[in-house]
Amino acid sequence: MKSIFRDILLENEFSLPLDYVQRDQTFTALPRKALAVIGIRRCGKTTYLRQIWDTLVRQKKARREHLLYVNFFDERLFGLKAGQLQGLLDAYFELYPQVDARSKLCFFLDEIQTVLGWELFVDRLLRAGHQVFLSGSSATLLSRELASAMRGRSLSVEIFPFSFQEIVKAEKLEWHAPGARDRAVLRSRMRTYLYQGGFPETMGVTPPVRRRLLQDYVDAVLLRDIIERHNPSDPSAMTHLSHLLMNQAGALYTLNKTCERLKSHGLKVNKPEISRAMDWFHDTYLFFSVPIFSQSVQVRSVNPKKLYCIDPGMVHHHSAGISDQWGALLENAVFLHLRRTSESIYYFRDSHQREVDFVVVGKGRSPALIQVSVSLKISKTRERETQALLSAMSELSLSEATLITLDEEEEIRITGKRIHVRPAWTFLLEKF
Repeated sequence: MKSIFRDILLENEFSLPLDYVQRDQTFTALPRKALAVIGIRRCGKTTYLRQIWDTLVRQKKARREHLLYVNFFDERLFGLKAGQLQGLLDAYFELYPQVDARSKLCFFLDEIQTVLGWELFVDRLLRAGHQVFLSGSSATLLSRELASAMRGRSLSVEIFPFSFQEIVKAEKLEWHAPGARDRAVLRSRMRTYLYQGGFPETMGVTPPVRRRLLQDYVDAVLLRDIIERHNPSDPSAMTHLSHLLMNQAGALYTLNKTCERLKSHGLKVNKPEISRAMDWFHDTYLFFSVPIFSQSVQVRSVNPKKLYCIDPGMVHHHSAGISDQWGALLENAVFLHLRRTSESIYYFRDSHQREVDFVVVGKGRSPALIQVSVSLKISKTRERETQALLSAMSELSLSEATLITLDEEEEIRITGKRIHVRPAWTFLLEKF
């Protein structure tokens, strides 16, 4: 096994182009803590490992010969046991005999979850003072199970598909001080982002290829991260559930109604099974659930939740049943923009069933109210959206709120309160 590791270390570390897109996520490396890069399949986790590698070298925080990268999804490492991982260290010191055995190394271990018992090896590396960066496609490396496996000896950084801002920067569009032509280009690119999404491999390909890629990503999550990993009693129910959820992006759902809809298709499911399946989907980062805003845990648990997908393009290519697709795609994109920086996201509903899409709660600041509507040009829509915001502002003692549209921009002042109406392309280009 040492000779195989030696061959792997001699090969080009990442085989990535030097002009890869820099991700916005920052990382913090702490002593004796592994950093796990987590996220859905094909969202760019390996590229982000390369970004960390290059950052360490550029900032002179590590010497090139002290960095080791291994992708364990390699047929030469098939069937590798945890006890054989010592071969990696033996191969490294054989290649670099000039390196002091007491030197602190940086290990980049990609797809490490393929090795049963990998956490024991990582724990040994950390205790020896080495830095460890992990990534993987399986739900094994997502935060819940990682925390259990590493017993508090890890941090995590989430990677999502490209944000609108990352796409704009990658395509070198002017966005800091855009003129009239630049603004038109950004508006157009934002609409394209809503139905194409941000998965790296789908950039610049034809629509049929993009559709196939996005469908394959969902299939891979279903097969490898749901069915093979959790062995549900009826695998076909998981496929039906994923299609059902894709058609509910931005909508409310309950476990009871979801179960009833699956039963109407002849599937034998029950509420506990659907509850577990939703947890599995959340773990893979395919779907997110947003509870109602309330201080009461009981209220949050008994009320419907709102559902969102990891990528608006994935929604577009899987959800022909959504009647107002622009609205669903826009709301999904706004959610992802908020979720990149906060997990404390809720929706608001008052006693008259008026609803605000997002209440974002942050430490040390007042809650932020954000409503999403394709347009306010229809008077009934304008009244519905503003009244919902006014009700929420009154209940939460807030004086300001934000309303995101496709293209419109204005400031609405009512009874001493302000609603900032903003076009989506400007909102998605700013850090929240």
